[in-house]
Amino acid sequence: LEDGRQLPTEKSGHNCYVTVAWDDVSLDDYDCIVVPGGRSPEFLVMNDKAVRLVKKFVEKGKFVAAIGMGIWLLATTGALKNKRCASGSKTKVAVKVGGGQIVESE
Repeated sequence: LEDGRQLPTEKSGHNCYVTVAWDDVSLDDYDCIVVPGGRSPEFLVMNDKAVRLVKKFVEKGKFVAAIGMGIWLLATTGALKNKRCASGSKTKVAVKVGGGQIVESE
């Protein structure tokens, strides 16, 4: 995504404006990264810049989180390996593929 050039819109109409290009993200400016759900993960897992960015957060020991289908990006990057993960029925495969452990509600 390029700064100010794309406006992803989900079905419900929530607009998310891009304010920083992938290459301009400085890890020192952020404590965590949250990967959105919806349909975006199917594109993010094929985006080398997105994959590299998540890997850098993991390597630096920063928090990574995902909402719904966003967990596929974490699975692709290895961020789930040996981690305990909460997961819905549609994302359990992603946790298993990524080497994570599914934690059932207590």
